[in-house]
This record gives sequence, C-alpha cells and structure tokens, in this order.
Amino acid sequence: MAHTQKQNFIDNSKVIIKPLAYYKMLVHVLRFGSKIKDPDNYSECMGVLLGELEGSGEIKDVIVHDAIPINHGGQIEVQFAEADYISFASIDAEVADKGWFSVGWYHSHPGLGVFFSAVDLINQLGFQNPNPSAIGIVFDHELLEEQGNMGFKIFRLDKPSFTEIPTSYHDVKYIVEPPDNIGFYYEIKNLIDNIHKKEPLILEINEIPDIFGEISIPSQGQMMAKQPDLNLMELMQSLNDGISKFTYSFFEPLIRYLNQWGQKTTKLTIDINLKTRKGLISLKENLSNGLRELHTWTKFAIMDIFRDMETYIDDKLDTLDINKNALKSSIHQLKETIESNISKIFTEQINTLINETDSLINNSKEKFTSLKSSYENNSNHIIQNTKLIDEVSRKINQLGNKTVQEIDSNAEKIKKQLEKTLKPLIKEINEIKKKQNDLISSLDSTLSILDEVSNNIQKLKDINDKNQGGS
Repeated sequence: MAHTQKQNFIDNSKVIIKPLAYYKMLVHVLRFGSKIKDPDNYSECMGVLLGELEGSGEIKDVIVHDAIPINHGGQIEVQFAEADYISFASIDAEVADKGWFSVGWYHSHPGLGVFFSAVDLINQLGFQNPNPSAIGIVFDHELLEEQGNMGFKIFRLDKPSFTEIPTSYHDVKYIVEPPDNIGFYYEIKNLIDNIHKKEPLILEINEIPDIFGEISIPSQGQMMAKQPDLNLMELMQSLNDGISKFTYSFFEPLIRYLNQWGQKTTKLTIDINLKTRKGLISLKENLSNGLRELHTWTKFAIMDIFRDMETYIDDKLDTLDINKNALKSSIHQLKETIESNISKIFTEQINTLINETDSLINNSKEKFTSLKSSYENNSNHIIQNTKLIDEVSRKINQLGNKTVQEIDSNAEKIKKQLEKTLKPLIKEINEIKKKQNDLISSLDSTLSILDEVSNNIQKLKDINDKNQGGS
C-alpha cells in the first residue's frame, strides 16, 4: 500500500531540539554518511529521542533534551522487534529521575532524501500509538549542503492506530536551540580529539570500540586474481586457512598483551586510588587543622577588636558626658536669661498696653457718660415739652368747648388750624423720642461692652501682677 505525506494537515504543535541532542544526532548520522565517504559505504543509523512534553491537548509540544545512538546498518531497515522496545524501556528508566522519557526516534536516509518508508510508518506507530505526541526524525546529510537546511525533517502519523496500517503522515514544525553554555563546546573539543586519535566519533549503545578503527578492508573478490589454470576451491581453502592462521597468530599475542596490560592498569589504578585516598585523608586533616587554627585566631582577633572598640566607645562616651553636662548648663543659663528677658519685655509691654487701654477706656466712659447725661436731659426736656403741649392742647380743647357757642363761626377754623399746626409737631416729637430711645439703648450696650473690656483688662493686669510676684 502506498504511503503519502500530507502538507495541509493541521498540527499546531512544535518541537524544540536542545543543542546537545542535535549535536549527537548529527555526529551519529555523519559517521555513517558524509560527502567524504564513498556512497557505496553509506549506512543508515537509528537512535532514540529523550525529552518531555509541554502544553495541553492530545498533541503537545515536544522538547528533545538528548539523543541515544542505537545501531546502524541493515538491521534498522526492518520492523522493530520486542527486544528493541525493551531496550527503549531500559533507556527510559535511566532518565526517569530527570522527568524524561522516549518522545520518538531518529534515523537516516543517506543520499536518499527524507521521508517515511513503509517500515518507518510501522516503527513510528510503535512510538506514536501510546504517545500521540511522539515524533520521527529523518536525516539526509546531503541536505546540509543547502543554505540554512538543518539536514532533517520531523514527521508524525496522521492517524496512529493498531487496527489499520498507517498510510499517511505530515511535517511538524521545529526549532533547534543554539548553545547557551560552555559545556557544549567541550563536546566539540572531545569530537576533535576523537578525530585526531582515530577513535569512533560517537558510540552506539552496547557498542565496543574496534581497536583497528573503521578501516575499510578489501573484499575477498578484490583480493583474488583470475587465473583460469588455478583450482578455485583449493585456492579458497588455502586462503581461508592462511587468514585463520594469520588471525590467530596476530590476535593471540595481542589479546595476551591486552590482558597483561589490563592487569597492570588495574593494579596501577588501585595503587593510585589508594594513594589518592591517603592524600585526600591527609588533605582533609590538614584542612581541618588549618580551619580550626584559623577559627581560633579569628575568634581571638575579633575579641581583641571588640575590646578595643569597647574602650574607644567608653572614652568617647565619657567625653560626650562632659560635653553634654557643659552644654546642658549653658542651655539652662540661656533658658533663664531668655525667660527673664521675655518676662521683662512682656511685663513692660503689658503694663504700657494696660495703662494706655485704661486711659482710653476711662476717657471713653467719661465721654459716653456725659453724652448719656446730655441725652437724658434732652429727653427729659422733650418729655416735659410734650406734656406741656398735651396740657395746652387739652386746655385749648376745653376752652373751645366752653366758648363753642360764642365763637361758633370761628371755632371750626381755629380747630383745624390748631390740628394742622400741632400734628406735625407731635409727629416730630414722637420720632425724636424713638431716636432718643435707640440712642440710649446703644449707649447702654456700649457702656456694658466697655465695662466688660475693663474687667478683662483688670483680670489681665492681676495675672501679670501674679506672674511678677511668682518670678
């Protein structure tokens, strides 16, 4: 069944690849496929991605912290076996304390492009069915020649399910983070050291380094010459016997040497470890003794400093006490002088003010008393005049009544004339009486206020006299 890649599948998640993870994948891929290798010697390689998930929903963001190389060669072109998943589970157990687990896998298609083959789809299903966010990365080192290309793509199955064989997948967006600490550059240094030492650039899980490195040995066909008169079977048998003898004669002393070297190295390592432990114990004792001596010296030095500080502070406090007493005495004298001067000035000003006020009040009282007496006299005169007018009017009325018969012709005229003459006068007299009453009330109020002011001044004077007597 054909497999297809969907470009319009909606997957809003992203993958964040840490620098160390990308570095290890790249070194693993370039070990078995690069532009300096013969394409006939290309090999596909595969590894597991370790990391964590972030976000919510069924498909989450993936953070890839590390990549573990697993193997290479033809074995990765077949479907994962149960033993492979057991290995993946053991890797998960080793990183569980970090909160990581296998979030997918990576493999390479050197020189073939990046895609999921039919076997890749089934292998991806093994990761993505239990974890819908799991990813699969496919490398092709030839893509690295393109500007800005990281050499890989990331895929997910559209519908992961064990009930049917997957047939379609889609791209997943990703970010490769740049290095953020110096530790990454130590990995590059180790890589360069391995190149110089002709050691494998990166080891796969459970891989044992080959002491001959990755030296390409000519095939048997390349070493055989075509001679029609030779017996091919005898030649092959002879060649096999020769190679077997050469292999035994070469490896037997080498293995023996390696065993002897291993024993010596182990013994030397033990001796060095014992000497190191002894040196560490001695260093620990020397450091402990030194720290104790330093602690004792520091303790006494600090005590001396505190004693000097106490003596200095006591001397300063004594000096401050003397200055304080002198300052206190000066302030007390200054206070008495200021109080005396203020009391003297205040008394003089108060006495002057009281005298002036007394004189003013007395003059005002005399004037107001005289004015009141004058108004009272005028009021009495007005009352007397009013009574006199009333009496004259009464007498005139009586006279008019008595002579009404005699002066009948002129009585009405005289009465009207009298009324005309007396009414304005009576009205004017009433207004004068009203004004007189208002003026008298105003004078009484003024006199009352002046009396109250006089009493207050007298109280103020008594208080001033009392303060002078207390001083």
